[in-house]
Amino acid sequence: MADVVVHPEHRSKGVAKLLMQWAQDIVQAEPNLDRLSLHVSGKNPRAKDLYEKLSFHTHLQEKSIIWHFLFNKKEWYYMVWR
Repeated sequence: MADVVVHPEHRSKGVAKLLMQWAQDIVQAEPNLDRLSLHVSGKNPRAKDLYEKLSFHTHLQEKSIIWHFLFNKKEWYYMVWR
């Protein structure tokens, strides 16, 4: 999956949490999968907090001039769940 977002009208209703728990369930059920990973913008602390509550941890903190030009967000966190 890539670029999964929740429409602004449906944020803070538990949709993202349900999506992430669904993905975690798939990983746990599939023996060939051992982790989930994602990137979250440094400008989105609410999402980062949610992922941490769902047992993701920051594996790498990145600052990218390319991502700054593409997304207008320079700082990103690469987070992993195992």
